Amino acid sequence: MIRKVVPGAIIAGFIAYFIPYGFIGASIVIVLALLIGNQQFKDAGFGKNDRFLWISYRTLSKTLVIIPKQRIQALELKQSLFQQLRMLFTLQASILTSIVGKSFQSVDISEKQKEELLNWYSYER
Repeated sequence: MIRKVVPGAIIAGFIAYFIPYGFIGASIVIVLALLIGNQQFKDAGFGKNDRFLWISYRTLSKTLVIIPKQRIQALELKQSLFQQLRMLFTLQASILTSIVGKSFQSVDISEKQKEELLNWYSYER
């Protein structure tokens, strides 16, 4: 949610400073950034069963991607500096579609979810 509020706050600051009665527009920008950030937080996630991985995310509209396990080319887990402080990870699943590949990601998954996902994807039993 903070990822959307900070740029919104910067834009709101410029609107409030340079436009007469800009504080009204700035308030609208902040509220919209909060609403979009909250919806993105609530809609983000992933799930799995024996044969499929599904990833849900939102930019403006909600997207649900269902990927068969055997079609996943690469499963990558990344961690930014801010995510390290809270022990969170970003999941990125890549698939090959025709000649070019496509990647889907879910942001801020926990350490426990990361371990479960790696155990699910690995071929070792």
